[in-house]
Amino acid sequence: MILVSEIAELISGEIDGQYDLPIKDICELKDGKVNCISFFANSNNIDLYIKSKASAVIVNNALELPKINKTIIRVENSLLAFSQVSLLFRPKPKQIVSIHPSSSIASTAKIGSNVSIGVNVVIEDYAEIGDNVHIGANTTIGKKSVVGSDSCIMSNVSIYHCIKIGSNVHIDSGTVIGADGFGIVTHKGTHHRIPHTGVVEIGDYVAIGSNCSIDRGTINATIIGKFSKLDNLIQVSHNVVIGEGCIIAGQSGIAGSTVLGNYVTIGGQSGIVGHIKIGDKCVIGADTLVTKTLKPDSFVSGNPARVHLNRKKQDAIINRLPELYKRIINLEKEISKIN
Repeated sequence: MILVSEIAELISGEIDGQYDLPIKDICELKDGKVNCISFFANSNNIDLYIKSKASAVIVNNALELPKINKTIIRVENSLLAFSQVSLLFRPKPKQIVSIHPSSSIASTAKIGSNVSIGVNVVIEDYAEIGDNVHIGANTTIGKKSVVGSDSCIMSNVSIYHCIKIGSNVHIDSGTVIGADGFGIVTHKGTHHRIPHTGVVEIGDYVAIGSNCSIDRGTINATIIGKFSKLDNLIQVSHNVVIGEGCIIAGQSGIAGSTVLGNYVTIGGQSGIVGHIKIGDKCVIGADTLVTKTLKPDSFVSGNPARVHLNRKKQDAIINRLPELYKRIINLEKEISKIN
């Protein structure tokens, strides 16, 4: 059990209710449990808050709630605070600092201190692994690749040669970084692969989900800027540049040489064609196909991408077409009677 006062101190929160309330676990608000703590960020669903059995709730400072028998902890960002609290009750398993005897580490590789290297890991010549790095089972780190300190590379990740990975990076299982891009030249009816001799550079605090493909540059670099977060099943093609703080949802693909500015958000199952620019702070809705350069702060959706509000209005009109068609037919009939 952890007292509400201790939780509030951890997240710099203000308590409205019982300071000495014991909390045994976290819970969802919908299926809340007594002596558990949840969070609430959506003022449109007050009933969910009222009906929940959760004894304590973390909320945003500005959120107004009815007075009921619950202890509230007010913070600047309830979801961020709850994520800290969740690790308090359900900490991730600690990585054991060890190098498994089945791993294959080249004599020329440099391994930092407090590094965990799992079963069947391969680290090739002149690779560099920073301090406090975790490398999961069956992962390969190619020649001359660098993994920065405090990074976590999960199992079955393939990192090819000459890849630069920053500090505090997290890469989930099944991801491939540094394979050749989809470059093809056709000569006399035969398709030939174009060799890709560039690199991949991944900035600090980047997170990459499972089963992603980050292709190396043809000559220069494919770049993912610091603090960017990529979901599962994402394709980043050769020479793509992703700015800082971008968020890309699952099953999205970015074609070669496209440049994303900073803090771009891309919804799931979206596609972006090659050789265009996406401005800073653009929002691309789910299932969108972007075919042209976007100015900063654009919000687009649809296939092809259009300004979101305009597309909604156009779709509303399209949905009325059957009704309008019937009206036109009836009007034509009335006019024919007059003639």
